[in-house]
Amino acid sequence: MKRLTVCLITLCCCLISTSFAQNQWVKYWLPGEYHIELTEDDKVRFIELLELMNHNTKESSLRKGIESFTVEEWYNEYLQIADNQVECVFDDVGTYIWALGLPDENTIDKTMAFMIACKVLEEQESVDLSSLAYYYPDYTFLTSYKKPAWQVTLLDCSSDINPTGPNYSILIYEDGDVGGYRYGLFLG
Repeated sequence: MKRLTVCLITLCCCLISTSFAQNQWVKYWLPGEYHIELTEDDKVRFIELLELMNHNTKESSLRKGIESFTVEEWYNEYLQIADNQVECVFDDVGTYIWALGLPDENTIDKTMAFMIACKVLEEQESVDLSSLAYYYPDYTFLTSYKKPAWQVTLLDCSSDINPTGPNYSILIYEDGDVGGYRYGLFLG
């Protein structure tokens, strides 16, 4: 009888938690569903944007915080807390447990991930990239999805006290396919 009661309670908890599930991404694609081809003109524009972002945010305390950890250092920190990860259920990605990893030799580099992220914002949200001049990119390498992916988060560094724009987060699978994007006032 105890087992039946425990099973019923567990089932009720699962049903309740999934009934409140939400999407993790504004738009989400499985690997291979959304691929972007960058033109040489795109690459030039996005490198120029990255240089402008680097110049405009060099005194930002948010940027200094971002730069205080490398992808490898974040991974080592993650290893210290990996046993305490919480499982979440999302409608779009299913069961999700935040997990970091390290890119390998087959993974696109951070600069390519940044350029693809910019193209996603142009194509999906018609973002005028000149509005990102005071943003700075933060990179996380996630192994939480069907394929490992860069999460490129563009953080508004226009004001250390009260940033005015939304932050953008774009998921780029290790081979350059797009996984998803979201925006809002979140950090990271």
